[in-house]
Amino acid sequence: MPRQTYDAGLKSIRDDIIQMGDLAVRMFGLYIRIFEKGEMESIARLDEMEKLQDLIEKTVVETSTRLITLQSPVAKDTREVICAVRISTNWRKISSHITDMSEFIEVHSKKITMDAKEKETLECIMEAANEMMIGAASAYESRDTDKALQVAESDDIIDSIFGGIRLGLMGDESDGKHVTLYSLVLAEHIERIGDHAANICEEVIYLEKCDLVKLN
Repeated sequence: MPRQTYDAGLKSIRDDIIQMGDLAVRMFGLYIRIFEKGEMESIARLDEMEKLQDLIEKTVVETSTRLITLQSPVAKDTREVICAVRISTNWRKISSHITDMSEFIEVHSKKITMDAKEKETLECIMEAANEMMIGAASAYESRDTDKALQVAESDDIIDSIFGGIRLGLMGDESDGKHVTLYSLVLAEHIERIGDHAANICEEVIYLEKCDLVKLN
């Protein structure tokens, strides 16, 4: 395989990963509108976007396999391909969590009454996850390892909020710590989204520095 063709393949992979990050961020924006405004008609759009994520991930894997099979790449190129496959999997899983949350809201939201504090807590964890996703996508596109480290640190915020929700489920209304199982299910999905965003940041650092770090 000529080097020019190989470079074109690498660029195609990079572009696909950037597109997956953009799609996931836009999907989360739709999810927020579903949660806050009850825009259930957006769920059909989310399903379409998730299918597109699946197709892009498949393309990344196929292109990566072809590049490694047809040419023995140098170390940096090998890392590029390996990281791309792992990052695409994380974006696809994030998208699946977003779709699952939206469908859960569609089924259960009319049966559940949340107080203002409980809703505010969910909005806080959603905002933290949204910022992590945007930051992870930006860190990959710019290959900014410092940004990747900074973004991954935000996962501690999500874990802390999620831990509080879990404890609140064991409380009762009299002690002010009561939360519904509805909140716990949504928060658990969001906590996993934070984990996947941290995983993407790990891949950025490995890609640029060949340093295996555990940020999640």
